[in-house]
Amino acid sequence: ALFQIISKHQATIAKLTPTHLQLLKDHFEIGLPLSRIIVGGEILTRSLAEEIYIRTNKQITIWNEYGPTEATVGCMVYQYNPESDLSYSVPIGHPGANTRLYVLNKFMRPVPPGIPGELYIVGKCVTRGYINQKEMTSQAFVQINGKSEVAYRSGDIVRFLDSNYLEFLGRNDQ
Repeated sequence: ALFQIISKHQATIAKLTPTHLQLLKDHFEIGLPLSRIIVGGEILTRSLAEEIYIRTNKQITIWNEYGPTEATVGCMVYQYNPESDLSYSVPIGHPGANTRLYVLNKFMRPVPPGIPGELYIVGKCVTRGYINQKEMTSQAFVQINGKSEVAYRSGDIVRFLDSNYLEFLGRNDQ
């Protein structure tokens, strides 16, 4: 059905989850008009991005977008680069405007590049909490580094790559 919708309307851009992209991958060889794909909501593996890139004869742009609802969906984005993206997953990128990211260990201290830590998001994009959920809000929205600013504790495990991009590794509750 997704292939039929894209084909019928000659869509050139689509925002999909990696699961949807996986379902569409065989259709690229028989002709999809897509020239740009924005992927989010799940981990985008390098192998899937590479396969789509090759199946489209290297004519597609793939963007990996990251952003929990609590921090405005889409607070980070990264364009897949087949030459340099050699890790298991495609990086999730740099923060957008008015957004700062911290990768912290269990003691709320920054971790060096390459070391996994939990992602904390600070900025105008971050909500103030959950409506009528004080306990949940106090667990997810915390002060960091002794500052008065509040960070959203994402529960996502990430690491800085050498290129200073973030790579998503998984969740701390799985």
